Amino acid sequence: MKLSEGLWLDKHSLKLLGFVNMDQFTPEVQRDVPADHSLIMMFQGFKGQYFQSVSAHLSRGAVKGSELAKLIIEATRLLEDSGFYINAIVSDAAAWNRNMWSQFGIKKLNHEKEN
Repeated sequence: MKLSEGLWLDKHSLKLLGFVNMDQFTPEVQRDVPADHSLIMMFQGFKGQYFQSVSAHLSRGAVKGSELAKLIIEATRLLEDSGFYINAIVSDAAAWNRNMWSQFGIKKLNHEKEN
């Protein structure tokens, strides 16, 4: 999701916030760069109507497919370590998501349609 770029001071922690932050997957060249996009990963159970956000990251531009693949693997690992079962991962067909799927060895299917 596109955000307005900006930095702010958290007066409780006295930390400057708003920089790119993808935990250990933050590219070195972006560590002190203001973020302008957010990435939220959600978990939805098969039974029930609930959604739960499980991670929130700030990036500069869209997250590259290779970085997104690492974030997906980490989120899946943490959820499964907590006792959840992950049966599916869903995304739209944006270029960076298609690149992420190719990192996992998944390519476009014949019945998919390009706009």
